[in-house]
Amino acid sequence: MAHRVTGNGLATLVADFSTDNVPFYNRPRMVAAAGYYSYKIDGSIRFHFVDFYEALIRAKKDLGIWVEPTPEPNEEEEEDNWTDLDRAVMRQFPEVDEDDVCDFSDSLSTDFCITAESLSEQFVGKYESEKEAAKAIYENENPDNTIPLVLEPHIDWQGVWDYTYTHTYNSHEHNCSFYIFSA
Repeated sequence: MAHRVTGNGLATLVADFSTDNVPFYNRPRMVAAAGYYSYKIDGSIRFHFVDFYEALIRAKKDLGIWVEPTPEPNEEEEEDNWTDLDRAVMRQFPEVDEDDVCDFSDSLSTDFCITAESLSEQFVGKYESEKEAAKAIYENENPDNTIPLVLEPHIDWQGVWDYTYTHTYNSHEHNCSFYIFSA
């Protein structure tokens, strides 16, 4: 094992390499120059990056040039980052994972101009497919107009969705379900 540079010497060496704008792929050269390497049994070099960076942190702390990293936000702080629409989505759709809430909300607000205030009003229903949604919407809009059972299997409900309802309803797919909103 080579002699390892520590303290002010290590900080100076890193500063010298940094002024040369050492690209990422040449970092092993810097680590080796500081002595943080050893030889494997097969003769190849093993770089000790963890030891190198730990020594560099200690050196920077000793020299007073180390800035403590910002701690990760805890759950209470993270919840403060939720938008009103995120909170409304979590209330209205508890099945949406917390990790997916922001993407879900962003899609609703960007694609459909849905706000926290209009979410409940615009939500029509959750369906397994757009064709199932089309059938349910048709039956809801036409309660007295029942379709004869002999004709029902021949109706292309996906076609009805595509050509009739996409102008007045929006579909958001999430986890194999379709959330339908009025436009």
